[in-house]
Amino acid sequence: AHVFADGARNIAIRGRGRVDGQARYEWGPAEEEDAESREETRLAREAGVDMRRWLRRGLQAMTFLLKECRDVLIEDVTLVGSTLWNVRLWGCDGVVVRGVTIESDLEKAANSDGIDVDGSRNVRISDCRIATADDAIVLKSGKWRWDGRGPSFPTENVVVTNCVLSSS
Repeated sequence: AHVFADGARNIAIRGRGRVDGQARYEWGPAEEEDAESREETRLAREAGVDMRRWLRRGLQAMTFLLKECRDVLIEDVTLVGSTLWNVRLWGCDGVVVRGVTIESDLEKAANSDGIDVDGSRNVRISDCRIATADDAIVLKSGKWRWDGRGPSFPTENVVVTNCVLSSS
């Protein structure tokens, strides 16, 4: 991630700044090992269809990844051009996201979720504008380990108000 915190307490990311993930894409044949479209690619190739899509190139990083953080404020920042998820709240407690703008390419940015609330609690998201090619706001309770094993934790007590969300 461009900004990563693990176990931090009483932190804030504030201001009218802009974080640019500088996402780069190229149009090309779907890659066989692409987990996002493996089955669709196989079926299309069997049917003789030339599968092409926008492929991420360069640095693959989330913009903000906050893991097991407590009492967090993210306010008035703009995030653009992320190749992956913009804000991932992973096992956090007591988070306020307010006045944040997130913009990703609506055609090319297939994995650019806006805000992923994963196994977190007591989260307030308000007054945000999120336009992504994927999920705008996600509430989930995924596995903590990248390999899909290990515990998962509930997401609870999340309030979203006064946001404008769009997704392609």
